[in-house]
Amino acid sequence: MRVDQTLTQWWQSRDAGQFPAAGESLRTSFGQVFQVQMERQGREQLEGALKRMDAAGGRLSERMSLEDLRRYKEALKEFLELAVRFGFVLKEETGRNRRGRPQLYKLLAVLDEHVLEMADILRGPERDRLRLLALIGEIRGLLVHVTV
Repeated sequence: MRVDQTLTQWWQSRDAGQFPAAGESLRTSFGQVFQVQMERQGREQLEGALKRMDAAGGRLSERMSLEDLRRYKEALKEFLELAVRFGFVLKEETGRNRRGRPQLYKLLAVLDEHVLEMADILRGPERDRLRLLALIGEIRGLLVHVTV
């Protein structure tokens, strides 16, 4: 792991007047380095999941099949699981709604509505490609907005 390099760079970048008290330096610096590494790893995995979701959305918009919708839903599920595991979804959502539930449930309800509407478009006699593309874009926008 690159902890040694990061720790050395962090230590060298500090001013002489910013050194912590004796005994505090190793615990603080390791915790900071560990948190930075975990956040970086989480961001990389989240970006990879978003790319896979974009690819699945592209295939869905081209082929418009239920199998591609299933793949898109799996990619969306993977993205949300990673976002929740690394704390990106819950970072900005600290409030609660009127019933005391976290705002995350509202986001998941909106995403679920969009996916159900996509399924209705694909099952119906008229396949509205523009509406499908709009829904894919809305879902991506919601996810990017929440995880920034």
